[in-house]
Amino acid sequence: MILIYRAYNRINKKSYIGQTSQSLHSRINGHYDKRSKTIFSKALKKYSKDLWDWSLLDKCSTTEEANRKEKEYIKLSNSHYRTGDGYNQCFGGKTRRGWKHTKTTKEKMKGRDAWNKGLVGLKHSWNKDKKGWNVKEITRQNELREQVSKQMLGNSYAKGNTNNRKPVMCIDTGQVFPSAYHAREAVDGKFARSEISAVCRGLRNTAFGYKWKFVKI
Repeated sequence: MILIYRAYNRINKKSYIGQTSQSLHSRINGHYDKRSKTIFSKALKKYSKDLWDWSLLDKCSTTEEANRKEKEYIKLSNSHYRTGDGYNQCFGGKTRRGWKHTKTTKEKMKGRDAWNKGLVGLKHSWNKDKKGWNVKEITRQNELREQVSKQMLGNSYAKGNTNNRKPVMCIDTGQVFPSAYHAREAVDGKFARSEISAVCRGLRNTAFGYKWKFVKI
């Protein structure tokens, strides 16, 4: 069972629409995770809990139904922060459509890749016949291996899932991070690092609005 829910701010009348396979109570607690830095999370920190109304809007039996209804409720509530008056940063349906990274986040992404500067990059050239981009990866393997090893040395997360220990590249920017954990920290996403690993394994198309891949070293 997948729930569609709404958080309503009684002060500014803004709403947030979401979906969850957890209980509503558990999902509410998850939204108060201090590590999250989305627009909605910042609003939860700004306004006290007694100023929010949480309500269950719908119950869905399939993911497809939940994605469709989440989009419908976001549109109905006019809750997208750019096109409407709310806290949703995307248009729903488990996609990043409508998401726009803040200037601060983009600057953080730029600032986190200094350790691999000059080691890995992407060369883009426009293919007129195929009307698309040719992307060529440029990697100096030995130097990258040494840099990644230094970054991973002594980190407790290395004892966990091996997918979270593999170096990952943001295909859109050419940046390389020692692990999905480091990549998640750089973009300040509200989701777990497993979102990035899922993209690298081909289970998702994007995470945090970007495409990712494991780097073989």
